[in-house]
Amino acid sequence: DGYLVNKAMNILEEETCDRYRYVSRQSVIVPYIQYCSTMNELIDLYKSWPKEITLTKLFKRYGIELEQFKDILIKEHINENLVIDEKELFNNKLLEKLFLSLKTILYTESKVQEKLLLEYLDQDLNHQSLGLVDLGGKATIQRALIKLLEKNNIKTRLFGLYYFSSENKSAKLYNSILNQSDFNNLQRL
Repeated sequence: DGYLVNKAMNILEEETCDRYRYVSRQSVIVPYIQYCSTMNELIDLYKSWPKEITLTKLFKRYGIELEQFKDILIKEHINENLVIDEKELFNNKLLEKLFLSLKTILYTESKVQEKLLLEYLDQDLNHQSLGLVDLGGKATIQRALIKLLEKNNIKTRLFGLYYFSSENKSAKLYNSILNQSDFNNLQRL
């Protein structure tokens, strides 16, 4: 992951790269939830989904444990192990209804996590630019962090550095990311 790139950059350009911070997808996505007004926006924060996911696992991705919404499921007669097909995530009336019921919990947790993330990254956000290393190529972390920084009026520029696992797949992902305006600074290793 990025730790190796950090070590290499410290050797090559000592003044350029001096810190390593780890952030997970969830640690960047959860703080952005408060800016989503629909379940579709929430689903769209993650760019990859398993073929099937239970309600419990779906909301856990957003930092919500079953105990926090079990009463709502019981009241609405919804099975916590209900499996949702990846193709049914968007425009799902049941998920939209749950989102509306959980909005206060989601937004409250999002605000807490936003504060913690910004405190964690504070020293790094004072720089003009940051390199962000990620596995894969759907740029989930970079997208969410860019949006979060914009919402907080932080002007740090992010440079995405991505590892791809398959040459054919990587070329397709790389080209699709390059065609998006907010990723015009993508670097290929």
